[in-house]
Amino acid sequence: METTIKVEKLCSINGLNECMGITFDKKTGTIYFAANGKYIYKFDTSASLEPVLIADIKEAVDGWNDNFGDVYIHEIKFGADGLLYAAAEKCILKIDPENGEYSNLIEGDFSGNWGAYGISLDNSGNIYVGDHAGGIQLFLKNQNWKKHTIIGRDKNNPKSESFGGIALKENTIFYLDFENSLLKTALCKWNGNIPEVLKIRELHTGLNYPEFLQLWNGGIFVKAARGENIMLQIRSNKVVEKYHLECNQDMAPIVTFHLEALDDKNALFYGASWNGTLYGGKLTQ
Repeated sequence: METTIKVEKLCSINGLNECMGITFDKKTGTIYFAANGKYIYKFDTSASLEPVLIADIKEAVDGWNDNFGDVYIHEIKFGADGLLYAAAEKCILKIDPENGEYSNLIEGDFSGNWGAYGISLDNSGNIYVGDHAGGIQLFLKNQNWKKHTIIGRDKNNPKSESFGGIALKENTIFYLDFENSLLKTALCKWNGNIPEVLKIRELHTGLNYPEFLQLWNGGIFVKAARGENIMLQIRSNKVVEKYHLECNQDMAPIVTFHLEALDDKNALFYGASWNGTLYGGKLTQ
C-alpha cells in the first residue's frame, strides 16, 4: 500500500545544515531540533515564530566541535524527567530545554567514525545507545552509567555492521544498520535491568541510509535519510505501507523525523532537512 503525506514548510534558517535530531514537547507544542552538530533550537508550532537558539554546545569533551562541526549531535530524545538527552558521537549530553544548560553525562565509551548515533531511554532513565561501530550499548543509571554491551558488532560479518537509530518495546529492541539499509529486531529476555538477546531478525528496507526510526500504534516507522522523501511502516518484519512525503513548495530531503500521536489513528509528522528547514504534516492510519 502506498500513501501520500502532505507536508508544509514551517520554517527555515539560512546557514544551517546537518539537522539530525528532532523531538516534540506535546505540552507546549514545541519542536526541538539539532543543527550544525552543536546547536539546539526550539520552534513554537502554535505561534509560528522564528526558531530560537537555546544551546550552543561547546567543549563538552576534549576536541569537541571545531569550526567545521565535524563532531555533532545525531539524535535527541526527551527523558521521563523532562530533560533532553543527545547522542553526540563522543558523549551523551543532558540538556535543559528551558535554558539550554547542558552537561556531559557519559564520555569516551563509543567507537567508529560517528560514535554515539542513536539514543533511547526506558522508564527507569537507563540509556540505550546505537554506537556506530560498537553495537547496542546500555548505560545503567543506578550503576553510575556503567556500560553493558547488549549487542556487539559481528566481526566475522563481511559487511561492516553499523548501529544507528534505536527504539524499545517491552521485550524487543529495534535498531538500524543504516549503512546496509537493514532494520533489525532483537527479541530479549530480562535479567534484572539487563536484556539478554535470544534472537535477531533482519529486514532489508530498500531505503537509502535509514538512520532513525520510531514506534507508533504498533508499527515501526523508518525513513530514508538521503535523497528520497520516502517513509515505511513495518509490522511483523514486513513493509505494510510506503509513504511519499510531498510539499507544495520546493522540498529538501528530510533527514530525521518525529511522530506525535494525537489518537490511535492520527499522528502529527515533523521532519527536518539537511538545509535547516522544518516541515509539518499529519499521518492517518
